[in-house]
Amino acid sequence: MELSSRLIKEITYDAATQTLDVKLRLKGRRRYFNVPPAVVKNLLTAPSPGWYYTQHIHHAFARTDDEPPPRFSFFRLRLRRHPAAGGILKAETPRHQGTMLPAWLQKLSKSLKMNK
Repeated sequence: MELSSRLIKEITYDAATQTLDVKLRLKGRRRYFNVPPAVVKNLLTAPSPGWYYTQHIHHAFARTDDEPPPRFSFFRLRLRRHPAAGGILKAETPRHQGTMLPAWLQKLSKSLKMNK
């Protein structure tokens, strides 16, 4: 069943096994176990199904994810206006926690240091 929610695309509930399948708009599918029918009814009738899901289902029931969690993350560069440089946006190099930076990030970091 589709929901009018920015977080949840659709849900499927099996009352016999009390299994709730939630398809999220951005993060794939999740299957929750031992979910009582009253919780599903409240989810369907909530003014904000996404809020109800995060508050009453997301961490309250055992679940499995269809997609494995990401193994790594990318750094985000912060852009700041430097008054000394006439208000021009300059990127700050990321701080790294002791392991080797990827080659593309090393080159970017060197080029940013040369522009200072």
